Amino acid sequence: MSKDAKNVPALRFKGYSDAWEKRKLTELSKNKIGGGTPSTKVLDFWNGKLPWLQSSDINESNNYSVKPQKFISLQALKHSAAKRVPANSIAVVTRVGVGKLALIEYDYSTSQDFLSFSSLNWSALFSVNLLTLIMTQMSRESQGTSIKGVTKSELLAKKVRIPISLKEQEKLGILMKSINDLIAATQDKIDALEQAKKALLQRLFDQSWRLKGYSDPWEKRKLGEVATITMGQSPDSKNYTLNPQDHILVQGNADIKNGWVEPRVWTTQITKIAKKGSVLLRTCLVSFKNYLQEGQYNHLKTAVKGTFTVFPKSPTFV
Repeated sequence: MSKDAKNVPALRFKGYSDAWEKRKLTELSKNKIGGGTPSTKVLDFWNGKLPWLQSSDINESNNYSVKPQKFISLQALKHSAAKRVPANSIAVVTRVGVGKLALIEYDYSTSQDFLSFSSLNWSALFSVNLLTLIMTQMSRESQGTSIKGVTKSELLAKKVRIPISLKEQEKLGILMKSINDLIAATQDKIDALEQAKKALLQRLFDQSWRLKGYSDPWEKRKLGEVATITMGQSPDSKNYTLNPQDHILVQGNADIKNGWVEPRVWTTQITKIAKKGSVLLRTCLVSFKNYLQEGQYNHLKTAVKGTFTVFPKSPTFV
């Protein structure tokens, strides 16, 4: 197979056949801009109109949705490391919240946790999706290690393959944006259902609403009467692995997606076992063994670390 043949994607838009070229990510833009935090002791720094982005402002599941919570003044720019980033730049979180990124359609500034790509050389829509793929890969590579972020040099040294045609880049970007918009619209419906669910739970559990045919008063019980409570215990970090054949390690909120456990790290050392059907809370494991079906309690090869939040979905575990 020729070198060019290896660089030609199997799936292409009609009319495009040229091989993709290998480039360093530093070529994505003319400028790379960092950020900074103005002094919070100077109130005049925080009464301006320039959006100042933090990791929490970025929607992890939507690269085009940003909700700035803070705004800074021109004086803040003059007296801090914060910088004005031009519109249509891509803001990438490289430290706290590593992996989040967004295409920003207006001027903004950021904390020091960001690196922004400005004056793009490649299609903006294509670039934001390319960066999403790269940051996802780098985040996975850093899991199970002490790495808490990605350095600027590491990121810019990454090699990628891109179509040489800007039109092909744009088509790819528009396709991914269309899918993202569809996901966002679906998420709005999910959010509405979540709110309806919360309201229903409130009404049902305060007994202002009852299912037809039931009128007996509810009994008050202590949690310890209906569940076995088990505290977590951290395995030695030297036993952490990325091998799905080892035991799942539930470390915290990062392992929880939409109410289910999604493993990121595994371990060869078992400290505490979570049983199938258990509920994971912030500080303990609650097993409702006596109140669920007997068949739900096969032991799972799962290690539980000190803090966690929700409950395991059976197919998730090995």
